[in-house]
Amino acid sequence: LGAAMAQAAAALTNQAPVSALLALAPGGQAELNVMAVVLGAEIAYVALMHLIRLFLVLFGAQAFLKHLRRTNRN
Repeated sequence: LGAAMAQAAAALTNQAPVSALLALAPGGQAELNVMAVVLGAEIAYVALMHLIRLFLVLFGAQAFLKHLRRTNRN
């Protein structure tokens, strides 16, 4: 499933499949950036996708918890 998502992301963003796979892979940003350098992938794309995911998780979790608090009051 991850490889299929990486292929779709690569097609949509005109990036190499290895860059898309590293951008969507779970793991630490530092480790995946090192892998991007070693594999010759687009490091800026990999780093940006991991930062976007980080912000989505942080702000998404906050919004979700606020929603839970509102629904539990009623």
